Amino acid sequence: MAGLGAQRLVRADSLRALDRGRQTTLLGRDGAARVFDEDSSGLVRAALAFLREPRSAQELSAQLSSLAEAPVPEALLTELLAVLMDTGAVVPWRAQEPRTPTPLAGRRVLVAVTGAVASVDAPALVRMLLARGASVRVAMTPSARRFVRPRCFEALTHAAVYKSLWGGAPDAPAPHIALARWAELVLVYPATATTVARIARGDCDELVAACVCATRAPVVVAPSMNDAMATAPAVLRNLEALREDGRWVVHPTLGHEVAEHPSERRGMLGPAPAPQVVIELLEHVLRVSSPPSPRSWEDVWRGTPVEALPWTVATLDEDLVAVLDATARERPGARVLDLGTGAGTVALAAASRGLSVVATDVSSTALDLASRAPFAERVTWLQDDVRQSQLRGAFDLVVDRGCLHLLCPAERDAWRRLVWRLTAPAGLVAAKVHAETETTHGTFPFSRQDLEGFLGGGFVCESVGEGTLPGPDERAPRAYLALWRRAR
Repeated sequence: MAGLGAQRLVRADSLRALDRGRQTTLLGRDGAARVFDEDSSGLVRAALAFLREPRSAQELSAQLSSLAEAPVPEALLTELLAVLMDTGAVVPWRAQEPRTPTPLAGRRVLVAVTGAVASVDAPALVRMLLARGASVRVAMTPSARRFVRPRCFEALTHAAVYKSLWGGAPDAPAPHIALARWAELVLVYPATATTVARIARGDCDELVAACVCATRAPVVVAPSMNDAMATAPAVLRNLEALREDGRWVVHPTLGHEVAEHPSERRGMLGPAPAPQVVIELLEHVLRVSSPPSPRSWEDVWRGTPVEALPWTVATLDEDLVAVLDATARERPGARVLDLGTGAGTVALAAASRGLSVVATDVSSTALDLASRAPFAERVTWLQDDVRQSQLRGAFDLVVDRGCLHLLCPAERDAWRRLVWRLTAPAGLVAAKVHAETETTHGTFPFSRQDLEGFLGGGFVCESVGEGTLPGPDERAPRAYLALWRRAR
């Protein structure tokens, strides 16, 4: 016991332990059984009960001695702890410290369950998502409800399960639209051949397929079916259509055909992977689909040639040129704020028109690059993050060219609060974002309807115009330029 010092110990999250009568059995990591009888069994049970909270060996000794109403010999306690730790029943407290938040923490995930037999694993998957800090909603097809009751998911999520395209409040969006807007990630698990076909051809006659078609969030589809169906030409064509549309398609795993009698089942490739595997795949999708952190943006600007970054083009979009020209004409010397300036395309164009400009970005390298361009001396360059901005002041024009669509839905409220705070009375806000069809850029695109009611807070949407933004290839991505005017 002296070797443990003041180290704190705790019972492991999962035990391999059995009680029967006055006997306790612990299975070690090697599968070997350690059996404790009579008083030894009582000692093991008392130790495991006390170590539900982190304790030192000295605290455990005092507790067991109190229960036994006599001092527990140190040699016996040392032997007991050695067995408990060797079997993995008790571990050092440092192994139980909180882990770094996963990519799922705080994210809104829609789990769409369809009628494959693997739907019986969906509750375990939902429980894992919740344990990782995700907010989960569940949609089910009628055939899925043959395998799993909606009440199971409602008990886990404390939220209603969505089962139909209809049934919402008269003044609320249709269920599939509400879910599509709410979700930051959509998982179809498991996906039957029928649901795959519906999604591939855009058939929105059923809730799950309609949610997938309506959402602008990343979609992960985990097919699960008999190998004969999984390899059928029609199914293969539909899966390829999903990939071409930018959906993430999970590879099947090896399983057994449950449609056959248990004595006749054979291994086959076709079922969806186990929930733990799917969770790991979802975390990867969120890592590569979510916008970079401030640190990552700095790495992008430092490690990528400027000419390889499409948004660094020196020529400003014509629709934003019109906004700057109108501002310079109607309010000479107006104060302009450029959020997420990057290489300074907007800020420099505004300064060349005699406007008073403040430009912000999370990357100091980007700001240094922009500050060496013509007219840069007329701009105030500030390192700032729109999600945690320290900026103060009132601006006649606030411009966001390609920054807002980098914020996940959970971060957009911070952007709204910033704009509400910094826009002067009668001031104009101009935000240019990817349109809803642009699903392959790692951004969170908007629809016209999203933008029209987006800002609120005393702002009126003047227009939502269609245009383009620079892209990584010859095709310029579709974009919307939204203009909101603040009330006087």
